[in-house]
Amino acid sequence: MITVLLADDHSLFRKGLRNMLEIEDDIQVVGEARDGAEARRMAQELRPDVTLLDINMPVLDGIGAAREIRRDHPRMGIVMLTMFAEEEFVERALEAGANGYLLKDTPFRGVVETVRAAASGESLVEPPVASPVASPAPAGAAHPNLDRHDADLLQLVVDGLSDEEIAARLGLTPPLVQEHLAALCRRLGVANRTRAAIYALSQGLAAPPR
Repeated sequence: MITVLLADDHSLFRKGLRNMLEIEDDIQVVGEARDGAEARRMAQELRPDVTLLDINMPVLDGIGAAREIRRDHPRMGIVMLTMFAEEEFVERALEAGANGYLLKDTPFRGVVETVRAAASGESLVEPPVASPVASPAPAGAAHPNLDRHDADLLQLVVDGLSDEEIAARLGLTPPLVQEHLAALCRRLGVANRTRAAIYALSQGLAAPPR
C-alpha cells in the first residue's frame, strides 16, 4: 500500500483528489495539510511514502516545504502538483528536492502513475513542463559522446549529491568537481546542474535517482 499526504490550501481540490486516489487499490491517503508548515509537521508524524504539494500555499509555500521535508526525509517521494508551468518554478522545485512535477490539469492516470513512480524512488517531470527546461539535443547528436567519468558525474548529479559528496565518491576535490561539472554543462549545452540533470533523464543519459 502506497501512503500519500496531500497538501493544498483548497479543501475542495484536496477532497476531490483524495476521493480519486483512493479508488486505486494500492493507494491510501493518510492525511491532508492546508499549508506548507502543516505539511512538514504531518510528514514528520505520518511518514507517508509520497507527499503531494501545491506550490502556492500560505505560511510556508510548497517549495519551502519540499526543501524541509527532503532534508528531514531523504527517501520520501515528493511531487509538486501545481498550476505553475514556468521554468523558474520547475527548477526551484527540483533543486528543493522534488522528484516529480505535475500540472493540475494532468490527466488523473498521470497523477497515479507519478505517485507510484515517486514511491519507488523514480523522478518524473510531466513532458509539457519538462520541454522548456530540458534543452533539446543538437541535431544528429541526441546522445552526446560521454566517457565513463562524465556518465558517473551525471548520475551523481541526478542522484542529488552535493559537490562535497560527489568529490568523496570520485576521489576528487570539490573545486575540481565544480570545474568538471561546468565543462560538462558546456558540452551538453545547458546552463546549470539542474538542467544537466533534467537533460540527462530526458535523453536517457542517466538513470532515475537511486
